[in-house]
Amino acid sequence: VFSAQRNAFVETRRVKTLDLNERSAATKIKLSPQLQRAVAAAEDKGASSWLTALPISELGFSLSKADFRDAIHLRYGWNPPRLPSQCVCGSSFTVDHALCCSHGGYLGIRHNEVRDLLGLLLDETCPNVSLEPPLLPLNDEPLPASSNTAPEARVDIKAGAFWSERRHECAFFDVRVFHPHARSYRCRTIQQVYRTQEQEKRRAYELVTPHQERGQRLFHFPGVQFSRRRWSCRHCFFEALGQQNS
Repeated sequence: VFSAQRNAFVETRRVKTLDLNERSAATKIKLSPQLQRAVAAAEDKGASSWLTALPISELGFSLSKADFRDAIHLRYGWNPPRLPSQCVCGSSFTVDHALCCSHGGYLGIRHNEVRDLLGLLLDETCPNVSLEPPLLPLNDEPLPASSNTAPEARVDIKAGAFWSERRHECAFFDVRVFHPHARSYRCRTIQQVYRTQEQEKRRAYELVTPHQERGQRLFHFPGVQFSRRRWSCRHCFFEALGQQNS
């Protein structure tokens, strides 16, 4: 009896999922290209976690009514109400412009918030965590022209014993925040934009970090795209971090 009930439940759930997928696909076709792109980004794994997160004020998860309204508008590419008409740089003020404009330091603030949060999470499980550690100077090692060989080169986060239990093996993590709906990206899919950002970081750091400390690996965070030396699933970082925190 139990087996029959379970099979009936599984079949009902399967039929319901198929029906929802069909209705979702039919609805997406009717959307504008811009809204279709926003919905595709919102469907990405983890992109909706903030909607179900506990509103813990200490971690910044508690949103006011205005914050929640603005977050929903940004999620679907809508302009929040009462926006300024003009940016300080002289351009018309829109959501797309605000997320790309270099004036006011907003890009750096968004980047640093992600960097600091990841550093805090890593510090709970890994030894020797540091933010923006300078890379060791290179000694004329032959590297491609795309590699970052500047004297002050650094990555965002360094953590020991993340991929292994050996404390002397370090991992480098780098963050990149970008606006996937920017006009220059609209001819490419979200996944293609992720790959472009990832490849730029790979070219800059992949051959530089092995010349640093023993066992070092680069792990890149372009927006919400994640990859490591073997360039496996982009969610493997949070899976590994969750296992270490459990």
